[in-house]
Amino acid sequence: MDPVNTGKGLDRVIAEALFDSSLHLPHIVLSSSPEDLYYHGTANAKVTADFTKPLSVPPPTLVSPSSLLHITDHNEEPAYDGAVNTGGMVYGSAVHEALSSIIRRHATMPAEFVSAEIVRVLSMHDLDRNVALDAVLEILALLKHPLIERYSEQLASSRIETMLVGALHGVVFQGILDVRMHTTESTIEVWDWKTNRVASQEHLESVAATYTIQMCTYAWLCLRAYPAYSTVVTRLVFTKAAGKGLTTIDYSRTWQRAEMELMEATMMQAVSAHQRGVVAT
Repeated sequence: MDPVNTGKGLDRVIAEALFDSSLHLPHIVLSSSPEDLYYHGTANAKVTADFTKPLSVPPPTLVSPSSLLHITDHNEEPAYDGAVNTGGMVYGSAVHEALSSIIRRHATMPAEFVSAEIVRVLSMHDLDRNVALDAVLEILALLKHPLIERYSEQLASSRIETMLVGALHGVVFQGILDVRMHTTESTIEVWDWKTNRVASQEHLESVAATYTIQMCTYAWLCLRAYPAYSTVVTRLVFTKAAGKGLTTIDYSRTWQRAEMELMEATMMQAVSAHQRGVVAT
C-alpha cells in the first residue's frame, strides 16, 4: 500500500513527511553539531538555530504558607525565664511528631501504650525533662477532649503530614498538612496543630486570626489537588487549650470552590507583601 497516495487529511500530511523526501515541508533538522541545525521555510530560507544549549529558565518562587505569617506579640512564645518553657520550635516539632505517631490509633491502644509511644517520640527531641513531662500531659489532655473523641473514626483513616504543591502566577506554594480527612464526598477537612499559649476563648480566636493566610493556602491547595471536592474546612487545634480547661479548643473556617479567585488574590497579595518585607494582614 502506498501511504502517500492512499492517505487522507492529517494521515497524508504525516505520510508525505515520512515517505516522500522530494517534498519541501517545513521541518527542523537536529544533529549533534550546531552548525548543521537549520529551519527550512517554504521560501527555502535557512535560519541557524542551536538546540544543544538548554534554555535559561528562571527558577519558580517557592513559598511555604507558614512563611507568609506574621505572629503578633501575644502569639509569640516567651524566652525561657527559669520556669518550664513549653514553647518554641523544638517543643512544637516534638508535639507535632508525637501527635502524628498516635492520632490515628490512640483510640484502640491501651492507655499505657499511648503514653509510652508519646514518651518514645518526645525522647528523640532535645527537651528538658520537665518540659517533656508537660508535653506528655498536654497531649494526653488533648486526646481526651470531646473534639478528638467526636472525630475518632475519621482520624483513624486520616492522612498525616501530607504535602500538597500548587503553582499560581509563577509562585509555587508548598504546604504540609498535619491531618487531612475526606469527611464527605464533597468535603475535605484539614487540621493544623498549634502549640501556642491561649488563656481564654477570646484569646484563642485572636491567635487563630493570625493564621488566616496559612489556612487559606491550605484550602486552596486541597481544592486544586482534588477537583471533585467543592468544600474545605480548615481547623486549628490548640493543643494547650484542653489542659487549660477551655471548652472550645479549636477554630474552624469553611472555604468553597466558588471562592478560589478571591483566595488566589489574597495569596498573591500576601506573597507580594512578604517579598517587600511588609507585614500582611
